[in-house]
Amino acid sequence: MRKLAVITAFLIIVPAIAIVMLVATQPARRPNLSIRFIGYTNGANGLRLATFRVTNMDASTVEVGAPMICIQTDSAIEGHGAPGARPIGLLKGGLSKDICVPPPTNTIAWTVALRANRDFGTWEAIKSFVMYRLIDLKFRPRYGNMGFSIFGEWVTEDGASH
Repeated sequence: MRKLAVITAFLIIVPAIAIVMLVATQPARRPNLSIRFIGYTNGANGLRLATFRVTNMDASTVEVGAPMICIQTDSAIEGHGAPGARPIGLLKGGLSKDICVPPPTNTIAWTVALRANRDFGTWEAIKSFVMYRLIDLKFRPRYGNMGFSIFGEWVTEDGASH
């Protein structure tokens, strides 16, 4: 009976320690997304929209959030939510999706930025749970569980991208 308890404890404790170590020491890998400006089009309501093609250049699936419109100012890059924007969701490796956003007015240069994360679903929930338990225990995990901001091509007043 004691041998069974030791084996059971080993089968539970070793994987738990491995998950804690993985969460505490593994850096998140930046998703390889391409965000290219395609051009302008008209929406169903007649408003001018800018179209960007988002391509997942990785083999693995990535979770992609809603686009933010980013404007270049003299001192910084300012971002705000795109009106009516919805998260792209899961984008499988090698696939693309087009997004349309209303372009800002009176700006010199602007683009869209997307929040992307390789960790989603069950694995993301496990990482979050372990990370916050470590923080509760006054440990500081080396890496967090945040996504990455990925910027698209910059668009100028004349519609050129670079």
